[in-house]
Amino acid sequence: MAEARPGTGRPDPAALGALLASVKCVLFDFDGPVCDLFARHPAPDVADTMRARLRRLRPAARPAPVTAAAAGASGSAGGSPGTAHGTPGSGLPGVPDVPATRDPHALLHTLAFGAGAPGGPDDPSGPTARSGIVTELERLLAAEEIRAAASAEPTPYADELVRRLHATGHALAVTTNNTAGAAEAYLERRGLAELFRPHIHGRVTEPWLLKPDPDCLHRALRSTGHDAAMALMIGDSTADLLAARAAGVHFLGYARDEPRRRRLRDAGAESVVTSLGDVLAALPERRQSAG
Repeated sequence: MAEARPGTGRPDPAALGALLASVKCVLFDFDGPVCDLFARHPAPDVADTMRARLRRLRPAARPAPVTAAAAGASGSAGGSPGTAHGTPGSGLPGVPDVPATRDPHALLHTLAFGAGAPGGPDDPSGPTARSGIVTELERLLAAEEIRAAASAEPTPYADELVRRLHATGHALAVTTNNTAGAAEAYLERRGLAELFRPHIHGRVTEPWLLKPDPDCLHRALRSTGHDAAMALMIGDSTADLLAARAAGVHFLGYARDEPRRRRLRDAGAESVVTSLGDVLAALPERRQSAG
């Protein structure tokens, strides 16, 4: 781990360079470290679209606060501190609540965790119906993310960092709570897709496997053939940090502003950069073997 300079939380350049030289595989969270996915297609608008669809599917559903567990699944999709409070509950068996969150991933996560709520086999709002609702909303979110990818804006220095990591022999993978199709579309647009393929691992059909669950990191490690000890994840959320810990991989936080940096530090991230330019500058010039 790259030790932080005292009082800053930012890695010492030499220590960061040593960390980058010691790993063979770099796992990128997508929205944040690679791009601002929702730059021109705001995440809160996507969450509103999902809520509107949910209300049409289940008119009895009512707004409810998002759970703390769901907030943990939030990446960079517009979630804000303080949206996780209380426990949702409509009081109607099997009826999904409508989480009061601006983050579409937290909304999906809350609904997914309630998909097994009790309900009799003849109850139209029982587990099977809820599961179908979650599936439909996940498809809606995937479509919105792919739409957002067409206007996503690159994170400063991200393109250069990806190319340099590839040139220095690092295997690259995407580990994201977004749908893989959005990452594919964006990376194709930026001419970076071939540097990641076939290691783009996004949200699966089981939304409860969103980070902080380490599922997508485990899939990336298997696909690249690298041990966790030889991998580094670059992420911008506490969910990324917790997933990296659970998978046993090194973690480097990226925070584009001070509140995000403070949240990562408060969650226990030892190393956080506020610019990927710092990572690029610390990257050794010599080519490494990715084997």
